[in-house]
Amino acid sequence: MLWFHAFARSSLEEILTVLREGASPPRIPLLTKTEVNEKALGITRNVYAYLGRSADCFGTNAVAFPLKTPNGVVSPFDTGGLVSHIHPVCEWAPEQRSEFLNDYTFSTTEIEDRLRSYPAQDGLDRYLDGGVPPLHGPHEVWDGVPADIWNDAQNEWQAWTWEVRSRVPFPGGSGLHSWTCPGPLFEQIQLRAEQSSDHTTLAWFEDLSSKFVPGGISQLIARFRQSRSVS
Repeated sequence: MLWFHAFARSSLEEILTVLREGASPPRIPLLTKTEVNEKALGITRNVYAYLGRSADCFGTNAVAFPLKTPNGVVSPFDTGGLVSHIHPVCEWAPEQRSEFLNDYTFSTTEIEDRLRSYPAQDGLDRYLDGGVPPLHGPHEVWDGVPADIWNDAQNEWQAWTWEVRSRVPFPGGSGLHSWTCPGPLFEQIQLRAEQSSDHTTLAWFEDLSSKFVPGGISQLIARFRQSRSVS
């Protein structure tokens, strides 16, 4: 199983930094929707990824990395959605939303055990296809505040997709499984590689090129789904 982090940075240097060092939480306040949601939920600034899927609306670039690599916490829903669009929690008072989030926040070290409970092996295909779980909400899997977020007709896949959030960078360099960006940017990266004479740098570019998936995040995820990899 792979985590997918989509991002909107568009310059060559910004993309190379993510690919080399990993995606990091913002270092300065940007007043983005994500930061507004974090403040509403009382959580710190993080970097985010979804398990097994993502969406083009989050950015034209994306990286994928293995299940066990990130350090942080996980929840079986999109945390920002609790503030804006996951019903009925988004309609609750701030303290109730925070309690709900806390009840279903687990360490990344527990993710394999948690996956055995949800989506479980018999529900993996449905999960990867974004299908609605046959459950009302995470309270039917673990002890916590009840909320029928998984069978509310107003909700979409973000309500039942695992999210990881971390205060430290996601993997970069050799820790990447695969990645994508628009074609013109990939051509710039290839040109940068051709201009380098450093053997270590050239080896890194070669490894990077071997992990590139053309066609954007949709194709990156589609290739993963075809393999139905769970490791």
